[in-house]
Amino acid sequence: LRYLDEAEDVARRNSFSRLLFDIESERGTVYIFKADIENARRHCNEALKLAEESKITLDIMRAHLLMANFFSQFHLIDELSWAKSAEHLSKAENFFENGRYQQDLMILLSIRRRDLTAQGKPNEALKIARRLEKEATRAEDNLTLARAKKDIGTNLALLDQLPEAMKVLYESYSVYNSLNKPLEAGYSLLAYGDAALQMGDFEKARSTLEIAKGIAQEATKWLPPRVDLFEARILTAEQEFEDMIVLARRMIAEDKSTQMPSTFEARAMLALALTHTGRKSEGLREIQSLFSNKLPGRDDPEAAVALYLLYSEVLLENGKTEKAEKQAVLALDILKTLNKPSMEWKAYVLQSRAQDQLGNAGESKRLAAKADMLFSGLSEKWGKKTFENYSSSQTTQHFRNAPRGW
Repeated sequence: LRYLDEAEDVARRNSFSRLLFDIESERGTVYIFKADIENARRHCNEALKLAEESKITLDIMRAHLLMANFFSQFHLIDELSWAKSAEHLSKAENFFENGRYQQDLMILLSIRRRDLTAQGKPNEALKIARRLEKEATRAEDNLTLARAKKDIGTNLALLDQLPEAMKVLYESYSVYNSLNKPLEAGYSLLAYGDAALQMGDFEKARSTLEIAKGIAQEATKWLPPRVDLFEARILTAEQEFEDMIVLARRMIAEDKSTQMPSTFEARAMLALALTHTGRKSEGLREIQSLFSNKLPGRDDPEAAVALYLLYSEVLLENGKTEKAEKQAVLALDILKTLNKPSMEWKAYVLQSRAQDQLGNAGESKRLAAKADMLFSGLSEKWGKKTFENYSSSQTTQHFRNAPRGW
């Protein structure tokens, strides 16, 4: 920012109006990165104003791209933010595509894909990600190609197309690795491992974890907490609750800001682990304290569903039946936008348990039958071998044995 201030002095002394536009654009981008909403808004608006005054079409379209990025990054400030982002993108898309401005077009597609994923529209986001992959291949831009493959894999996973997701996520990891991008490579590898874990392939998840731990030693401070979170998910899935408690408490202690998403999920898994090791009231206090301060964001719908399911289970184990059902319903509400039966059937199991505890045997059986139908459908979706592996995992058996309505 100091260098930009110095550049502005030079530009104003010499009346370099286009340089002033570039400076305001850079400032807007920096403040977006710093999550400084008001300064980002001010400088992005100023960049658009300067571009429109200049009447230079390329600058105007790039200013629209900047504004779209602002509304995309800070979509929680305004219920119309996603619509505003889409409006700015639509103004620029034809110009960039027809004028063969490939880098600008790829930035535009990346923003649109991010917005669609955050809105819980994985099918639409997947189409955009595949389009971005084609553009990156045409431009021989391997960095954008790796990002596009990560986006494709993420949205395939949201649609429960996990075997295909794993393939493309590993490709993303390999490209990032070849470009010596350890942070990005680590994220793609962990997404690959998450997909394996969701299918009950604990062996592959464990081997992925070991590789990720090695990468974390080379990456920035942001990757190690994500690696710890992945290990916590593995321990929870394996029902190694005592080890999970030790890890979760370390993660919480190391997050001095107390604001990291990994810490939020670690606290939820800690509550579940305490509940299943005879410390139900302590687990209940932990998760109620957690959810009283903050609700899961829907930017990551899969993580939000998992958190609501954790909360529901802890509440059920503590006899908080009506509240438990409410959390399962919230999870199902998010799942309406996805095609993810591997999580949906678990939500119906929890709802079935709640209805059973409330004395509604008929409704409990109806919900259990719905869960069973969704569960059985995974065999066709994933194939017999993968489904058998998934069916025999500890997590699956835990849920399958839970309700009375099977």
